[in-house]
Amino acid sequence: NETATDIKEGDIINKVEDIKISSAEQILQIINSETFKGEKIKLTVTRKNKVFETTIKPVYDKILNIFKLGLWIRDNSAGVGTLTYVRADNKRFGALGHPVCDIDTGACLPVSSGNIFKCNIVGLKKGMRGNPGELKGLFLRNGSVLGSLDKNNEFGVYGKFSNDIIGLSDSKLVSVASRNEVKSGKAKIRSTIEGDTP
Repeated sequence: NETATDIKEGDIINKVEDIKISSAEQILQIINSETFKGEKIKLTVTRKNKVFETTIKPVYDKILNIFKLGLWIRDNSAGVGTLTYVRADNKRFGALGHPVCDIDTGACLPVSSGNIFKCNIVGLKKGMRGNPGELKGLFLRNGSVLGSLDKNNEFGVYGKFSNDIIGLSDSKLVSVASRNEVKSGKAKIRSTIEGDTP
């Protein structure tokens, strides 16, 4: 089968014919351009931190009148998360405390770019021992961008606020304990359980 390829679920398509890819729409544009229309194309792919090249021959969709790869491609993700900290000196933040993972494969999603927006908490599910709780919120993707994401790893997502951080004042700053200062005991947690105010 000349349309067969060794692409697997969870693979990351980095390039199509040496063109860096940032969206599924961009892939459609390339394979339907006059240069590549219907031709076998080269893909540069990452799988488990290893990069390799493969080829695939697009097929023609008679209903939509375009060529397609026959792959389902996820090129974005969205969700509501808990902001863990913001540094006063450089506006860098950390959030979640766990990675953002693909809902289908469970793999940690790579982040090349992303934005953060203001959110309203509209409900919550209380956590139980061995079963984490959940905040339910609404945000507007076309609302004002508060900052950008640049990293997603096993410890959470990270980025930088681009504007002044609403509500951040010297009276609300706290110092961070060093590893040898951390001990068991009572703690205070700031959280938003309704609306947009902690």
